[in-house]
Formats: sequence, C-alpha cells, structure tokens
Amino acid sequence: MAVDASSELAQRLTTLKEATGCSYTELAARAALSRSSVHRYCSGTGVPPDFDTVSRLARACGAGRGELLDLHRMWVLATTRPAPGKPPEPALVPAPAPPPAADRPPPSRRRWNRRLPDRAAVAIFALFGLLVLNALSGSGPPRGGGAATELKAAACAAVVGLGEHGECVREIQVLLIQSGTSLTVDANFSTETRRRVIAFQVLAGLPPTGRVDDATRKALVSGRISMRTWSEERIERRIREVFRNPTAGDEAVHVARCRSHLDALWVGPDPDGGWGVFQLSDEVLGRYDGTQRVALDPEWNIQAAHWIWAEHRDFRAWPVCVSTSPTTPSTPRTAQRAPGHLRAGGHQHRPPSTPRAKRQRL
Repeated sequence: MAVDASSELAQRLTTLKEATGCSYTELAARAALSRSSVHRYCSGTGVPPDFDTVSRLARACGAGRGELLDLHRMWVLATTRPAPGKPPEPALVPAPAPPPAADRPPPSRRRWNRRLPDRAAVAIFALFGLLVLNALSGSGPPRGGGAATELKAAACAAVVGLGEHGECVREIQVLLIQSGTSLTVDANFSTETRRRVIAFQVLAGLPPTGRVDDATRKALVSGRISMRTWSEERIERRIREVFRNPTAGDEAVHVARCRSHLDALWVGPDPDGGWGVFQLSDEVLGRYDGTQRVALDPEWNIQAAHWIWAEHRDFRAWPVCVSTSPTTPSTPRTAQRAPGHLRAGGHQHRPPSTPRAKRQRL
C-alpha cells in the first residue's frame, strides 16, 4: 500500500528525531518550536504550514543539504495532494458558456483545463524549490530565527581557530555578541575573539580550547549560553566593598584593572590559565577548591583575591601590577602595626579551611 506524502514526511521527521536521541521537549527547544507542534508533525497528525518550520526542525536534527531538498519535495506533495481516504476539495463547476460562433469548440481550451491542476502543482514546487536553494546558498534577504544562523555556521570548516578570517569568523563573532558579551566584529579570528571563545566554552561546560569545533558551534547556535556579566563600574564598586580599607581598595582596583581591565570574562594567555577579574591561575583555583567556571563569576573572583591579599595583607601575588601601582604598597604599612594585629590578620592565625568556608557562604 502506497504511503501518502504527509505520512512519508512524518516518518522522515521521526527518523531524524530518533537519530538525535532527543525528547520532543529538547528538540522543540533546539528548533524554537512548541513541543506539541513537534509531536504533531512527527506523528503525522499535522503538516507544517510552511517549509521554514520543516527546515528548522530538520536542521535541529542535523539534516544536511540533500535531506533538506528531499524533505522539501515531501512537504510540497503533502500540501498539494490530499491523503488517501480523504475526499478531495470540491472543484468549482464553471457556469455553462454560450456556444462559440465556430462549428466546433477549440480543443486547446479543454486540454488547458485538464492540465491546470498539474501545472499549478509544478509551479508551486518550482517556486519553493527556488526559495530552498536560495536559503541553502545563503542568498536572499536576512531572516531571523535559528534556521538561518545554523545554516551559516554549518558552512564553516570543521574547526575554526586563531588566524583565520572570513564570513564564517564574522558569524562566530556575531553569535558571541548575541550571547551577551562585547567583541569587535571584523571577520578576523584574533586573540580577542579567541579569548571570548574560551570564556564561552568554560561557561558552556566545554573544553576551553579557544577553537570553534562542532560542539562549540552548536552551543553558540542554540542561544542557551549567556555571557552577560557585571559592568566595569559594578566590579570596581564591589572590589571597594570587599577591600574595606580605602587604600587597599584603591590598590585592589588598580591590580584588577591592570590584570583584566575590570573584565569579568577576561582570559589570560598564561599556560596555566588566568581567569576573571584578578586573573586567578589554575594553581590558585586548586588551592581554594575553585573551578575555571566559578572563577568567571566576579563575586567569587573578588572574594578569592581578598583571601589571597589577607594572607600577607599585600598584593605580592600580582608583582607586575604592584610595581606599577600609583599608590603606596601596603607591606610597609602592615610592618608598622602591632604584632598582635599581624597575628590576627596574618596567614599563621587563619585556619586552613577559612577560604573554603567563605566560598561556601557566597
């Protein structure tokens, strides 16, 4: 028994869905559709109203160019032919026309009337085929939604990294900006772009390679990872609140500005990493039971910097920035204090678990 076009389309969409291993809810989130719509289209109880819906659903399943063209054929047939067992739409019966002046009616009129439905179907098929090809080639007016974004990203190389340039890099930069960060869009994969890619990968739970691979590209396209964070003004204000002494606060702001330009998502070039406002290394994170992801949280980063400062009540952990500080270093000032005060605020009196306990209360 032949399968009608709508059932064939539903079966193909179901096959694509099952290949992803996603539930209806997860697939709906990927395609920016409702769960009920995805279930209806995959079960065959409804046909998508336009091919853009089919395209978004198919690309969310990882469909390629050939599969999209095949799905377009099925969708056109499903929307132009009734399913078996369903009565066709009643045709309009034209009113009888007066007999022509000639002895016999022209045969071309009857042939045209018989071929009109077929020609209309072919014209519709050709029109939508042209739209699909334009979308696949990236031409035509820009469109919103995830489908066009996925299509551009899919045209990139398998891995995009430092030194590359072109429209693919421009697309990556735009997606990073849409996630909530600041970046220059120049179609050049510079160290600035690499820094933002690493921060995005850390926030997305991906290996921080600084290169855009398939997993990173999918996370960018999904739009579910937010890079929105504190402004420079808020970071500076919070540093001064944590480092309560005005002079220490000035020095702390100088160090943070020197290390990260007061950028909560700043990633340094050091081999062992440099994360967040105060550019905490992986070694420091291990000492305070932190992670790269939590280091990009400005609150935790500032608190951790205060723990480091409190060990000696100075900024010796950031020697390069201290040497350029316009303020007086805090070491001579602490050396003049009473020995009892040094013991109360120094490292010897602080229990080893204090930094971890402070972190848990944040």
